[in-house]
Amino acid sequence: MADWNENSPSGTDLLSGGDDAIRQLKTDIRERMDNEHVWTATGDSTEGTHKIADFTASTHDHSNAANGGAVDHTDLTSIGVNTHTQIDTHISSTTPHVDGINIQLMGNGSLVSAGLKSAILIPYACTLNELSFLADQVGLVTIWAHVYTYSTYSLSGNLYQLTTGSTAAIKLKQSFSLALPADSTIVFRVIECSAATFLSIQAKVTRT
Repeated sequence: MADWNENSPSGTDLLSGGDDAIRQLKTDIRERMDNEHVWTATGDSTEGTHKIADFTASTHDHSNAANGGAVDHTDLTSIGVNTHTQIDTHISSTTPHVDGINIQLMGNGSLVSAGLKSAILIPYACTLNELSFLADQVGLVTIWAHVYTYSTYSLSGNLYQLTTGSTAAIKLKQSFSLALPADSTIVFRVIECSAATFLSIQAKVTRT
């Protein structure tokens, strides 16, 4: 690419060199415009249209439609496959944020004994949707769930019961709709276990 010189040709240059100077001017313009435009030595009406620009180490306002225009995020690279609308829908929805919490009580070959067994901390605000248990033997089972925060800790209040009553069962599920603040704890107490040597207790929560 030749140097750009607006003093050439000079007023004293030979007139016979004018055609060469015109051709050189066209070449100089094309070579410079070709950096960011479609511009070949000979072409059609598309000559001069913009290429996909390279904004490396440059300042460009994508948010100003009158100065560069907005760029859709799908035209960028390394963006994954989700649109902004899909991401916003996922964040605002509660359905994708359902967690299952599980504890296991082992009798080591004997019946699971009565008493306080385990506590789980839930560090985020949520709704308790469900408590359930699975056992290894059909029998009577009653489990109390004490729900509290650190400041409201009490094993006498906030009691929720999961019980087979007088009908023996190997599994049981009970629905709830209990709002829990962040850092709530659920303490499980076995009240009755007539046959099981193993109990798996599950809590299903939806983040809020």
